[in-house]
Amino acid sequence: MNHNLESIAQCIEAGVDRLFAMPTSEWPEDVKIDTRHLGPRVTEQQKTKLRLSHGLNCGRRQWYVHNEPEKSVPPNALVNLKSFSPGDLWEAYAHPLLPHCMPNGWTYYDAGDLELEVVELFGHLDGLMIHEDGSVIVTDSKFTSDYVIKKWERGMPDGTFGYLAQATNYMFGVENLINDINEGREHPNLALDVTQRTNQCNALKALPKNGKVIGFMWTCMVQQPFGKPWFAKVGHARRDDRELASMGKQTLRQYHDARTQTKPPCRWGNKPCCRFCSFEQHCNSDAR
Repeated sequence: MNHNLESIAQCIEAGVDRLFAMPTSEWPEDVKIDTRHLGPRVTEQQKTKLRLSHGLNCGRRQWYVHNEPEKSVPPNALVNLKSFSPGDLWEAYAHPLLPHCMPNGWTYYDAGDLELEVVELFGHLDGLMIHEDGSVIVTDSKFTSDYVIKKWERGMPDGTFGYLAQATNYMFGVENLINDINEGREHPNLALDVTQRTNQCNALKALPKNGKVIGFMWTCMVQQPFGKPWFAKVGHARRDDRELASMGKQTLRQYHDARTQTKPPCRWGNKPCCRFCSFEQHCNSDAR
């Protein structure tokens, strides 16, 4: 089970770039846009729950999610169009594309937004890569900028590329799924949509008993300045990384604080990234 995650990531990047260099008329017949990802997938009830994807996010935002979720206001149309819609579009293409970009021995499974749970925290699983030897890589699709990728490549801390804490949480969640399979427990939260439920069941069946989660991969579509082409970038993190273990502990502590402590200050201090926060209008400016 000693797999080189960097080589796997490079193989996937090359595969995505190869497909994007081709006319869509020459793509494999099963590569069709997955419209399930073009609409909201988090229900109003789920918005009131702390999410695994919020790991090491702004503690003030997490406090609002747990204590005053009714104050959530969706981002304005421009922010949604520039930042969230391209990510949804890439995710709609990523699931049908990725099976054609796998290295030898690996198979990609669309997990159908299978719900994960770690100590009453919830998240949606995008996909799984499973090797013939039982190794498992958790995957997620992202849309980001070349500015963020450059910081990532320079080894900047998680605050500049906040996927590492999310990766830790999701790997915990998939390990819980494997434990459930080993102990004969069924997943309680399968989707009602037939296609989505089929994907979820296929992913669960594919998870090997005594399988081992070895890492996490982000398949990112990277936005460059106007006029330059977008490109694929695959980030990765190893399950046994000590930094990830530390982030996992910090994340659980932060979730605990959101449930038990008073409202903390804003982490970012009214920086541009605050415009993505659905609680920005209610975030008290004198506490930033």
